[in-house]
Amino acid sequence: MGVHGGPDIVEDGLVFAIDAGNGQSYVSGSLDTFSLVSSETGSLKNDTGFSNDNQGSWVLDGADDYIDCGDVAEVDGASALTLSGWIKPANTTDTQVLVSKFTDSNNRTNIGIANDLIWFNVSNGGGKYANVSFTDTGWNHLVMVFDGSGTGNTGRLKGYVNGVDQTLSYSGTIATTLADNGSNPFTIGRQDSDYMEGNIANVKVYNKALTAAEVLQNYNATKERFI
Repeated sequence: MGVHGGPDIVEDGLVFAIDAGNGQSYVSGSLDTFSLVSSETGSLKNDTGFSNDNQGSWVLDGADDYIDCGDVAEVDGASALTLSGWIKPANTTDTQVLVSKFTDSNNRTNIGIANDLIWFNVSNGGGKYANVSFTDTGWNHLVMVFDGSGTGNTGRLKGYVNGVDQTLSYSGTIATTLADNGSNPFTIGRQDSDYMEGNIANVKVYNKALTAAEVLQNYNATKERFI
């Protein structure tokens, strides 16, 4: 069960998964990381480091460290999508990006934190997002679910922190212009000029909207490693 970090992780719809703590995905000292469920690879940029704590995580300095994962095409114009990862930010006031696919400020899909808020974002031609209060600099499992329940790439957006639904009241239109042309890959720890400072591990992409029960299942399957 090498993908998982636990025997009960949801596998249905899982299209991308990298983990600093899984030797099939990453070996300490390497500049590459490999998806456990697809052919995509990630490239560690600049001085992105590694910590053995919590069975392994990437360490980012907030200045220029990040992981470039190439296209991960499922994020571009998805009919339904789930992004998740474990994050330990150095602070919650600066902009700290967990995952992002970004063309410009009006066309992006991402999870991040800034000004003591987590923001969950699917923007297509408009810089709209939903956010919730967040000041915890320990390990947290963040999940964004876009259900694609509307027409024309619209749908309901949900956010979860440590398996708990944040009861967002938000509908958005997911960006359809994010295909990587060499300048807008799927990135971990970066969006444009904003970089993560802290630790990241166990990032997953699903091509479906996980249910609340599935989000909680994934959290419970991995939490002993982090908290």
